[in-house]
Amino acid sequence: MRSDRTKRKSELRGALTLAALLVIGCGGGGGGGIFGDSVMMSDRTPMVRAASGTEWKQNGMTVISANLIHAADSTAASFSQATDQCLIYQGVTSWASNKGLDPITISSSNQTITGNHDGTRYVLTGLQQIPAFAASDTMTVTATDSGGGSVSQTVTAPPEPADVLQVLGEPNRLSTPFRAPDGGFDVFYVAFIAKPSGAGDSGGMCTVPAAQMQLDGSVRTAPLLSDEVQQVLKDRGMEVQTIYAAYYKTGEASSFFPDHDRSVPIEAGRMFEVAASELF
Repeated sequence: MRSDRTKRKSELRGALTLAALLVIGCGGGGGGGIFGDSVMMSDRTPMVRAASGTEWKQNGMTVISANLIHAADSTAASFSQATDQCLIYQGVTSWASNKGLDPITISSSNQTITGNHDGTRYVLTGLQQIPAFAASDTMTVTATDSGGGSVSQTVTAPPEPADVLQVLGEPNRLSTPFRAPDGGFDVFYVAFIAKPSGAGDSGGMCTVPAAQMQLDGSVRTAPLLSDEVQQVLKDRGMEVQTIYAAYYKTGEASSFFPDHDRSVPIEAGRMFEVAASELF
C-alpha cells in the first residue's frame, strides 16, 4: 500500500544521504569497472511512483553525478563476484583510490570538474548542480603526465530518453523493467545501496552490455536486477534501499593511472535514482 511505502521512506533517509555522498564525487556509487573503478560523469534524475501506482514521475530537477576512482587494495578487498555481471561489496569503510595523474579534469559543455588526490581518494570540485550534459554532448577527461605531456580521452554522451517517464516500466519490485534507446549506449549499469551495512557501506554494481538486453522496437529493456542477483542478495541477507540505474557510453584507458596494471572505464551516462520502496 502507498502508506506502507511512505513509512519505509522515513526509514531510508540515512541510506539516501549515504548514497548521495557515494555517487556524487566520493567514489563507490558509479563505476562499471572491476572494484568500481571509474572515471564517470552522468545526469542524475530522481524518480518516484505517480499517483496511478503503475506509472512514474520525476521527483525534482536533473543534476549531476560524477566519480573518479581506481580502487586501492583496501577498497578492492571488500568486493566479491556475485554473478558474471555483478559485484557485491560489504563493509567498505573508506573508498580509497590509487593515485594516478593528478589533477584529472572531467568536462562537458555544462560542467568542468577537477579531481585532486588528497592522499586517500580523489576529491572532486567544481560540480554545478545542473545536468551533466546538454542534449547532444561529449565528456572529455584530461590530465598532464610526468613528462609534461597532455593526456586526453573523449566519450560521446548517450542521448536523452525520448520520455523520461517511460525509462522505468510498471513497478515489479527489483524486477521492474528499465528502458533505454537502442543504439545510443554501450552498457546498462545499476549501482545499489543495501543494508545491513554494519561497519561500512554495502551494496553492489551490475553491468549488462546493451546487446544482451531485450530489443523491443527502438528500445532496449532489462530488469533492474536479474533473478540471479536477487537470489544472491537474499542469501546474503542484503536488502536493497536505493537504486541508481543508468545507460552509459564507455571507453577504456590506462594512461590516467600509468603506475597500475588495471585500465579504468571512461563513462558518460544518463542515470535515474529510485528508492527501492517505490518499486513495491
